[in-house]
Amino acid sequence: MFKKCLVAVLLFCVSLSANACDVCGGSGTGAYLGLMPQFQRNLIGLRLQTQQFVTSATHTEEATDSYLRYELFGAYYVTKNIQLIGILPYQTNHREEGAISTTLSGMGDMTLIANYNFKAFKTGEKLKHRFQVGGGFVLPTGKHDKDAGRLRNFQLGRNSFDYLFNLQYYLSFGKWQINQQFVYRLNSLHETTYQYGDELNESLQLAYNMSKFGVKWIPYGGLNYESAAYDLENSKRKSDTTSEVLFVSYGLQVFKNNWTSGIEVRTPLSQEIAEGQIETNSRITLNLSYLF
Repeated sequence: MFKKCLVAVLLFCVSLSANACDVCGGSGTGAYLGLMPQFQRNLIGLRLQTQQFVTSATHTEEATDSYLRYELFGAYYVTKNIQLIGILPYQTNHREEGAISTTLSGMGDMTLIANYNFKAFKTGEKLKHRFQVGGGFVLPTGKHDKDAGRLRNFQLGRNSFDYLFNLQYYLSFGKWQINQQFVYRLNSLHETTYQYGDELNESLQLAYNMSKFGVKWIPYGGLNYESAAYDLENSKRKSDTTSEVLFVSYGLQVFKNNWTSGIEVRTPLSQEIAEGQIETNSRITLNLSYLF
């Protein structure tokens, strides 16, 4: 049944040394909102995301940036079709550059989203369609060091009030489901002269629903594309700030009673970050949720 299918929903900092790199690894796009299983039900959950970036040696040393993001997230239907989503992150950012090690921990930027679910409709006897559209905000709740300068991506927060827009389409047929999603992040000025480039995340996933030993098992896989435009400083494009990454993604979600947990891995197929100065490794997301 459609209600029992997995939905892998992508709705969607620092002390400097004199030899710090001009660029540092950061999320290729802040538009990624992560897994939100069982989008048609209320839920509350925890999620862990890992990312790692390697920056080539532009001054004296190669640098590695690792990010752990712990999230408390929830989704609640205020009406039959209007859904509210909140994501409250806590982050640990770690940077290794030669003999210099830097770690920052603290609250990140909170996300608030409102979605509208259009009534599902059928094509023939087997195909069932559903659309979801929405938008929201990324609030500047994370700590931001205005003197961080060249390591802006290493910050816990961006110190800006940004906007999110998302569109999701679901097609189910028997035990199979296709999920296509678009999330766009419109970034505003985070300082009087600096603005992050707008960001886009697109994904296409194929999921299969099966039951064994009283547990629902939903393996899935697909492609994820993310990109970021040039940052602007004094209204001028800033070099080494664009990114494009194409991932292959695969994961498993399991359901038992009102609980669900899962894992997703995204492995880069091709990438161009900061004009080739940065490479991202595979990313892992773990989640645990209670449905009500």
